[in-house]
Amino acid sequence: MDDDRWIFRYDYEAEQAQAPDYRYPVAHLHINAEPIDYRGAKRFRDLHLPTRRLSLEALIRHLVVEHNVPTFGDTAEALAFLEDQQEQFERRRTDPDKLLRSSES
Repeated sequence: MDDDRWIFRYDYEAEQAQAPDYRYPVAHLHINAEPIDYRGAKRFRDLHLPTRRLSLEALIRHLVVEHNVPTFGDTAEALAFLEDQQEQFERRRTDPDKLLRSSES
C-alpha cells in the first residue's frame, strides 16, 4: 500500500511513554493534509495532535455514520449497541499518559 494514501492515522504509543526523550502524547492523531495557511516548521502530517484514548466503538460508529460502512443487521440497533458499549468504556476510561508516565516514578 502506498504510504501517502491514508487520510488520518490514530497512534497509541504506550511503550514510548517509558522513554525519557519521548515528548509527544501517548495517544495522538496524524492528519495527512497540508492546510493552506499552515506555517509550522514540521510538515502538518508529522504533527502529533493530542487526543484522548479512543474506543473501538467510537471508531466503528465513525465508519458507519460518516462512511456508510454496512452493519451486520439493523443499523439503528448496531448504533444503539455501540452507544451502550461507549458508555461502558467511558466509565472505565483511564488516561494513558498519566498512568504510563506515573509508573516511571
